[in-house]
Amino acid sequence: AYAYAGAELVHQAPVSPGSAGDAKLWRAACPERGYIVTYGGEEVLAADIENFVKLQATSGAEISTFVDEGGVHVWPVATMHLSGNNERRLGGLQSITREIRKQFI
Repeated sequence: AYAYAGAELVHQAPVSPGSAGDAKLWRAACPERGYIVTYGGEEVLAADIENFVKLQATSGAEISTFVDEGGVHVWPVATMHLSGNNERRLGGLQSITREIRKQFI
C-alpha cells in the first residue's frame, strides 16, 4: 500500500475505502439490495468490520450481519476444512447462501 499510495495517503479515502467516513458517499456506493456481511468474531479485522457495519447502518443502507462468535477470518471456508462433522462443515456456507437467496427472491 505504501509503495502504491505513499505514506501520506495510505490511510485516506479513496486509497483506503475503509477510512472514508462520509455516510452519503457510502450510501451512493451501496449495492441496490444492500449488504450481507459475515465475519468471525475472533478475526483480526473484526473491529474494522464492526465499524463498517455501523457506518453503513447510519447511512441508511440495508445490511445483514452474521458473526461466528468463535470464528476466524474466512470462517465459512476454514470450517469446511477443519470441522469434525458435516453439519458444522457446511453450516457457514449454507447460512450465507440462504441470505443471498433471500436478497434475490
